[in-house]
Amino acid sequence: MDKQRLHDALERLRAEIDRQEDLDDPTSQRLGTLAEDVAALHRGDQSGAPPRSVVQRFEQEIARLEAAHPSLTVTMTEIVEILTAAGI
Repeated sequence: MDKQRLHDALERLRAEIDRQEDLDDPTSQRLGTLAEDVAALHRGDQSGAPPRSVVQRFEQEIARLEAAHPSLTVTMTEIVEILTAAGI
């Protein structure tokens, strides 16, 4: 896994979540949880969500947010690509 690229993408995702003024609280919370789940994978912490479920949840959020928040979903897609390339 390209850990530096993943780390950078996570930082961008967190910043983009903070910049989105029109995200409702449940969506913001789901995205924050996803970011934390990926951070746990990045650290090698196996106690969090199963890796494949993290990717699936990212894909679901991308589908929900794609039209309204394209810049956010670009970063989310990059994270999915990094995880997929790592075999997750």
